[in-house]
Amino acid sequence: MATSPGIAPHDPDLPMPDCLSRTGRLRNPTSPPCRRWTRLLFAALAALTVNFALLALWDRLGIVTAHGGFQRLVKLWLAKPAGWSGIGRIWAASSLPAPDTPVFMAGFKVLVGLGMALAYGLTVPFVRAVWWAKALGWALLVWLVNAGVVLPLLGEGFAGAEGLAPAGIAAFAVAHTAFYLVLGGLLQALGEGGGR
Repeated sequence: MATSPGIAPHDPDLPMPDCLSRTGRLRNPTSPPCRRWTRLLFAALAALTVNFALLALWDRLGIVTAHGGFQRLVKLWLAKPAGWSGIGRIWAASSLPAPDTPVFMAGFKVLVGLGMALAYGLTVPFVRAVWWAKALGWALLVWLVNAGVVLPLLGEGFAGAEGLAPAGIAAFAVAHTAFYLVLGGLLQALGEGGGR
């Protein structure tokens, strides 16, 4: 295989080298791997939009949900290390948004959502099932981690039952499941869902 000077040959199934240059610039936007990443990003952003809209709707209706649990847990775990390592001072001196600001919280949620979408997009092509079964399976798995690990570690009980009404638990589950159904449905419609 012939390559450009300074660029090592790569496996065509590895998407990033075909899509981005070493400096991070878009190199070959029409390549199949680059189109795959673009479709995954589009589906992830659409799924996040639906998730955020549902959570905002629940807030407007006065339904308290558990959104932000993972962020609170990460903040709890990283507050002391950020303090003694000096990262907190560097962050503040750089005029970056503080962890309790809406900008930071929204950015954190977007990054976590993109990470979940990436994990979904990389694994579902290997699962032989209809797209909605994959989406619901992932939704259930991640919801169980949140309900059975994250919220209990925060002292909120299983699924936040210590402080949430059943309507809040159900509303969060709906918004969470909608994320995966939109993500899975769009990826399937765009030909990236794998399986059937």
